[in-house]
Amino acid sequence: MVCGSDGHTYTSKCKMEFHSCSTGKSLTTLCDGPCPCLPEPEAPKHKAEKNACTDKELRSLASRLKDWFGALHEDANRVIKPTSPDAAQGRFDTSILPICKDSLGWMFNKLDMNYDLLLDPSEINAIYLDKYEPCIKPLFNSCDSFKDGKLSNNEWCYCFQKPGGLPCQNEMNRIQKLSKGKSLLGAFIPRCNEEGYYRATQCHGSTGQCWCVDKYGNELAGSRKQGTVSCEEEQETSGDFGSGGSVVLLDDLEDERELEPKDRLGKLRVHTRAVTEDDEDEDDDKDDEVGYIW
Repeated sequence: MVCGSDGHTYTSKCKMEFHSCSTGKSLTTLCDGPCPCLPEPEAPKHKAEKNACTDKELRSLASRLKDWFGALHEDANRVIKPTSPDAAQGRFDTSILPICKDSLGWMFNKLDMNYDLLLDPSEINAIYLDKYEPCIKPLFNSCDSFKDGKLSNNEWCYCFQKPGGLPCQNEMNRIQKLSKGKSLLGAFIPRCNEEGYYRATQCHGSTGQCWCVDKYGNELAGSRKQGTVSCEEEQETSGDFGSGGSVVLLDDLEDERELEPKDRLGKLRVHTRAVTEDDEDEDDDKDDEVGYIW
């Protein structure tokens, strides 16, 4: 049974062709089966499905990718191949630049094949697993803040640090919901910058204590004390790994060799222990403990 182009149903294609010849009409088959023809089923919308990923799915995927990067990093550390001097010469050391360290920074540097501190689509494609992770493209698209088709080291790190949104602004929203318009006595109220991240210096109004944090609100070890503290206003640190502080470039290391030892210590010191008046003696200054560069 077929449906002809004249809108009639024929028991077979042969019957339709016979009628066409006998009447002189040009007939074609519109569809198999009786008239009217049913609309053809729509093709599966694979792309639409991939773009319809919820925030929860994106956060879950980011968490799984972090775990995967961590496993790859751990395996790579077990077998460290020595790099020949010729191969290392002329290569810009990007491992010191991403604001996130450990597995996230390591993975960024592995993917950044041309060392331009940007991941273009061809470099990001190295970890695309569309068959198994349909939300991976939407995830990286959501991380592309500048919508230029590339991920900077900042965008890459922020993508995995706190997928739930702007950390300080989220905390303020949570406090406002709890207070319901009333002041919370004795509660800590964070200080946020214009972008919704934590300011470097945080203070508790009730206790009078102040401390330094990274932009995700993680307290820097040893920074808390009674009264005001001096913190860098722009902490390039990792919310998950506590990395950050000062960033040392390769060219800076060569310049530092020309500095006097005392000046060099002053430049590299990030966190130092408290210095008493007796420590002001020049000989005692040499014994001051130098903090870590994270």
